[in-house]
Amino acid sequence: MSTLIAAVGRFQMDALALATREAAGADCDAGGWGVAYCYGNRLETIRSALPCAQDPDFGKLNELRTDMTLVCIGGMTPASPRELRPYMRRETGHIWTFAHSGIVKHEDRLDTGGRITDSRNPSERYFLYLLGKLDEQAPVESLASAMAALGDEDSLSFCLMCAEMMLVGCWHGDAPESAEPLWAGEGGLVKYFSTKPLHSLPEVKWEAMPNRTVLAVTRTRRELP
Repeated sequence: MSTLIAAVGRFQMDALALATREAAGADCDAGGWGVAYCYGNRLETIRSALPCAQDPDFGKLNELRTDMTLVCIGGMTPASPRELRPYMRRETGHIWTFAHSGIVKHEDRLDTGGRITDSRNPSERYFLYLLGKLDEQAPVESLASAMAALGDEDSLSFCLMCAEMMLVGCWHGDAPESAEPLWAGEGGLVKYFSTKPLHSLPEVKWEAMPNRTVLAVTRTRRELP
């Protein structure tokens, strides 16, 4: 499974990248990696099919200056670069990016609303399913309803974000491939969400997110360190 880390607020990207790599452990050698990040009004991605432990470009994350990011490590053996996470899509005047934990089991249940995927990866269908159900006037309620409609077996924890907000869903069943919870942490002026607690960030207090929960964090642009 992939390791997901998301952060919103005032943080140092080099410390977050190091903590992410330590939390990923064996995932660092088990697949590609990707990062989505905001700077000003832009939302951009960097993605690589190489494991981060072998990719010198992963070290370039230390140079990024951002106040909102989503990092995904491991669990990706793409047939093409388009299958690498986080995915990116323009919708309703925004650029959205997305990643999830776990394994999509029943992609036929994911109605994309006529949207055409760029790859054959069922994870992208999950992205488009949630985009199609998202109501920006009621983001938490609309995504919670979309997840509930799938049922616990097919609802997987996720992070969906644009340059204005981050939406995080902790939703899992009892099966091993879908039972991974999400953790929420807060320290100083930063909120973190992760598939694993980042113990190398000692100032952060971690708590498991309640299952069947969707949270929205509105981005507040900060003076970057």
